[in-house]
Amino acid sequence: MNKRGITSKTSVDCDYRIPQNQKSEMKRNIIQILVVEESLAQAAMLEQILTEEGYRVEIARGGQKALEKLIASPVQLIISDIKMPGMDGFELCRRIRTNEKTRPIPVILLTSSTDPKDIIQGLTAGASNFITKPYQNEYLLERVRNILAHKTLREEEPSRIAMEFIINELQRVNDELMEAQHRMGEQAEELRHLSLTDELTGLPNRRAFITLGDHELRVAQRSGEWVFLLYMDVDQFKQINDALSHAVGDQALKDVASVLRNAFRASDIVARIGGDEFVVMVIGEKEDFPLEAGQRLANAVKVFTDSNPRPYRLSLSIGSASVSPGQTTTLDSLLEQADHSMYEQKHNPQ
Repeated sequence: MNKRGITSKTSVDCDYRIPQNQKSEMKRNIIQILVVEESLAQAAMLEQILTEEGYRVEIARGGQKALEKLIASPVQLIISDIKMPGMDGFELCRRIRTNEKTRPIPVILLTSSTDPKDIIQGLTAGASNFITKPYQNEYLLERVRNILAHKTLREEEPSRIAMEFIINELQRVNDELMEAQHRMGEQAEELRHLSLTDELTGLPNRRAFITLGDHELRVAQRSGEWVFLLYMDVDQFKQINDALSHAVGDQALKDVASVLRNAFRASDIVARIGGDEFVVMVIGEKEDFPLEAGQRLANAVKVFTDSNPRPYRLSLSIGSASVSPGQTTTLDSLLEQADHSMYEQKHNPQ
């Protein structure tokens, strides 16, 4: 420390100068790229990407400005947007290829189009390569490096690029078609489900029951099995609606659906066919099944109401019809018989 209390500091001057011949060589090796872009934002973005990679970049706003710069100072590569006012990228390519001085310069066209006609038009105009927007920075730089490094590649690139683009475009269209087909399949399945499902209870509706029931009936008749159809409605349902509201009536219908689901097997067809009317088709039980089913349902209703207090008394009237092995009938006939049986049970309870 000196007398003034200031710490002295020793400095060392490093006067390293790049030899003039090496500087000239470095200058010659810096690749100059002309970016032709009407959008200042897009031009600035490209300039940053390329400059950070070590390239020297000039900007021309439009095709005419680009030609003026090229005549004054040729570059090693041109990257041009296609859509520009006045002279577009296609026309710029054509003029570059008709000028002896600029003809060897490779041109990369940037496009947001996926129409193969645009690619063919660009290749016909003399483009060396295409890059579709939006693109990844590394993808752009890889194309730039390839174009600059391989003269043979530049000569063979147009036909390869055209084929590559068309293949990629066909793949993209195919993927979109497959995705659309998948979505349509899902929508069709959803619509089919909605058309066959009772919205309130989630049970199969009348249309679904007719389809499934008719099929199961014919299969059972061919295999010689018993077929039972239970037909039921909710006792005092009108009074529930009138006295307690339709919302409470809807809840009663949901309760019946829950009871039926729990009382029967997943293989049995349980459906709401309209209003407060429900049906169950059972295949392969014994002859006395209707009596057993009635007791089973009575027990299921009791268990449900004991566990789920409601402002109404849940009760069902049940009718039945059956088809014995070897007997032939129709689903409509079964429904009619079971409905009549239910009506008799409701008005003449034992």
